[in-house]
Amino acid sequence: MLNSGKYFPKNTIHVIVVDPRIGSIRLPILIKTKKYFLIGPDNGVLSLLAYNDGIDKIIALENKRYFMSNISNTFHGSDIFAPIAAHCANGVDIENFGEEIKNIEKNDNMFYSYGIVKPTNEITFNILDIDNFGNIITNIPEKIVMELIDKLKKTNKIQDLNNIIIRICKGNVFDESKSFAKIEFPFKRTYSEVRSKDFVAILEVMVI
Repeated sequence: MLNSGKYFPKNTIHVIVVDPRIGSIRLPILIKTKKYFLIGPDNGVLSLLAYNDGIDKIIALENKRYFMSNISNTFHGSDIFAPIAAHCANGVDIENFGEEIKNIEKNDNMFYSYGIVKPTNEITFNILDIDNFGNIITNIPEKIVMELIDKLKKTNKIQDLNNIIIRICKGNVFDESKSFAKIEFPFKRTYSEVRSKDFVAILEVMVI
């Protein structure tokens, strides 16, 4: 969602139905971000794009007037989320859908640390996926990477980007004991700038 959602035009309405806890006490929600409307379950699936784009308002979907007349226990995508998206597209004020809430559930396995910068030039974060080409997709945005690197440069801890240490951690706790790999790699513009089988970081998609 984070990777693809950011390419949609402003005011796009995203409906996300990845909902293993459907029928439980989890809330159906609408999140108004700086550029988008995100509609789905409050189970963390919306959190990455929401926080990356910036949250303006979160609405708990409670007003059944805007739902289908018969709501099943297992098809909230068609009975709640899709009708809300249609009303939203027709210009209904999102505050009509329910009460504003302040927090959403985060997918902690996909959140990086804001500021673990160590004397050994380390930035700590997790990975999201390994694609079919073997690229390791990280969860730390380019902006945050560059902010941390600039901080290191200003304190003279690094002079260039060719000797950065990446530590890949298991789970969602940033802990020395949970690390299982250290990889030294350079930041480059293209894969062709390194030798075959060498590690490389491409900031646009942040892969190594």
